[in-house]
Amino acid sequence: MWGEILRRNESLAAELGADWYIRADADEFREGPWPGLSHDDAITLVDALGYNAVQSRVLEFRPTDDSFPSGGDPREHIPYYERCDVSNSLWVKAWRQPPAGVHVDIAKTGGHEAGFRGRRVFPVHFISRHYPMRTSEHARRKIFKERLNRYPAEERAMGWHVHWDELAASDSSFLWDPAELVRWDRSEVCAHVLSEGAADLLVTTNLHGVTLDGPALYNGGYANWMGHACGAGAPFTQQGGQVAEQWMRQTVSHALQGRPFELPPDPLLLRAMMIMFDISVAHQRAVGNFHNSFLLEDVRATVAPRVADLLATTATATETPAPEAPRNAPCPCGSGLKFKKCHGLAKAA
Repeated sequence: MWGEILRRNESLAAELGADWYIRADADEFREGPWPGLSHDDAITLVDALGYNAVQSRVLEFRPTDDSFPSGGDPREHIPYYERCDVSNSLWVKAWRQPPAGVHVDIAKTGGHEAGFRGRRVFPVHFISRHYPMRTSEHARRKIFKERLNRYPAEERAMGWHVHWDELAASDSSFLWDPAELVRWDRSEVCAHVLSEGAADLLVTTNLHGVTLDGPALYNGGYANWMGHACGAGAPFTQQGGQVAEQWMRQTVSHALQGRPFELPPDPLLLRAMMIMFDISVAHQRAVGNFHNSFLLEDVRATVAPRVADLLATTATATETPAPEAPRNAPCPCGSGLKFKKCHGLAKAA
């Protein structure tokens, strides 16, 4: 029965044509690991970085009294959680659908993992808030009436659904002592998964001999991320990245000297320049040049409001066809720059 539902999930994922899928039950709530970033934006960042699957850290929220109101939001009324059991420790239930012909296997693990050829799981956990029981009465009804007698013997023999057996045998009132649980604090949970992810990445890069103090190399992953982050609609070419970096360097030089600075007139180039700030800050931090990273962050904070205003103005203006000109000719837009360093960037992207 459950296996048939999961195989239908597999078919729907192949048929519906969406980029990303999240397989979630009604008692699950998903969040990204970065404070201030929505779940949608977090998935977008994962996608832009070239990963196509997300592993969740599952938190099991437990009722501590019977005050949960009918129709209420469990996130507002059940604030305590504990670490998940082993059966829920594997949750790769958000994924980017691979190309046609590559099968995504959901049923093999009882719906806990989307497996497919070419999968790249993001190294930092997302957060899944799981509320399987809302009150003691709800817990008893769910365990003894709706779960234990519902699942086929062949599925239980595969090791599925066994956590309900453990709960049934616990001789519990199904109300937990708050002193034995952890109170939900998003900032603390985010800090934990991010610090753990950072430590894992440091160990892994060291294991693979990856060094961060050399110059960044242009590659397909970099091109895809730049194109996605800038909204170019295609991978960013090496030439486009070089132009964006030149604009960033010029802006930094003028700003640090207290001189007026111009910003690129093309919206794509504006976004690319700001992405270059992010890349440069990250690289300077990674190699220990904290003085340089501080200066770059300072300039970025100064430039960002002007960039936002320019992008907002561009978005509300009437769209006109992009100008065309030879690469080394003056750009027809009147910026005074060569075409290749102005609207020609769209061709370079």
